Amino acid sequence: KTRVVAEHFDWVHSVDRLKIAQRLSDQRPKGLAPLNVCLQVNVSGEATKSGAAPGELLDLAQAVAALPGLRLRGLMSIPEPTEDPAAQRAAHRTLRTLWEQLRAAGLALDTLSMGMSADLEAAVQRQKGEAGRREDAFKKSVESHKVHQDVLSKKFDEMLKLAKENPDAPPPRR
Repeated sequence: KTRVVAEHFDWVHSVDRLKIAQRLSDQRPKGLAPLNVCLQVNVSGEATKSGAAPGELLDLAQAVAALPGLRLRGLMSIPEPTEDPAAQRAAHRTLRTLWEQLRAAGLALDTLSMGMSADLEAAVQRQKGEAGRREDAFKKSVESHKVHQDVLSKKFDEMLKLAKENPDAPPPRR
């Protein structure tokens, strides 16, 4: 699966292991710009969820940032589902804090991908608390991300199907 992603996509929001990042970097065609990636972080520590543990994040981020076929852009997290707005905000606050720590360590991150539609308001409030003047832009970004994610998912399924049907075909042009 990594080859298809490396050859046909511009962004991956779910890199959680160095092995996956290395594959994506190695498989990124030389004629394409580096693949934009976000590291997936398991902020709630759920055993059933993928994502790097917060304590492992700095080492992973530094290793991924050094890979030539990738451009580390930020962090992504899907916190444990809950109806409690305070718990939702805490998960987003944790991700924001980790993001700020990585930036302080010298990594040029510019992207936070937080949560799902069920905790949209908590994500917006977290961002608003950090930079209220960016609230409208953040809401648009979150909504755009959801639409973008749906489009990418459909496109990925189509491309995966085509790649399986025609394994020797060259990648489609952009």
